[in-house]
Amino acid sequence: MVAFVVSYVNIRGKGASFPSEVYKMWMPSYKAYRQPYQSISMDYDSIGSGGGQKAIALNKDIEYAGSDSLLSEETKKLYPDMIEFPTIAGYTYMR
Repeated sequence: MVAFVVSYVNIRGKGASFPSEVYKMWMPSYKAYRQPYQSISMDYDSIGSGGGQKAIALNKDIEYAGSDSLLSEETKKLYPDMIEFPTIAGYTYMR
């Protein structure tokens, strides 16, 4: 069986610093999984949660944005095609 790449995909993300290292650790596994079908380039720029939300809302050449906060109701109304879902969880400590 001969496998060959049928497309090239560049997946770019920006946003919160919290998930940055996890996303970077996942990238090689995802690339390997998709390798028979797609040549994939992936990167994630840690620019802050709000910066990521603004970039994805304004369609600033990215496919996803990491954030540590939910979209506001106003943002959901302005961009009804934007979806949100959890990818990782963190801890909060209190005294």
